[in-house]
Amino acid sequence: MPLPKGLGTEGNSNGVSYISKRERINNARGKPLKKSRNWILEKKERRRRQGKEVRADSKYTGRKRSGRF
Repeated sequence: MPLPKGLGTEGNSNGVSYISKRERINNARGKPLKKSRNWILEKKERRRRQGKEVRADSKYTGRKRSGRF
């Protein structure tokens, strides 16, 4: 004998809603992530335009330091 359907569950699905996660991802695409290589290069360029002294960009710009610093 099958069980009757529950009340108020006609429109709901059994899946999980990922709408809020998707919205966060779409909003984050606007600016580069903080402390990423692109963010660091843009910050250096901004400071150069302001006339500040900035180290030159190298292939190591934005890389993580090793644990033995």
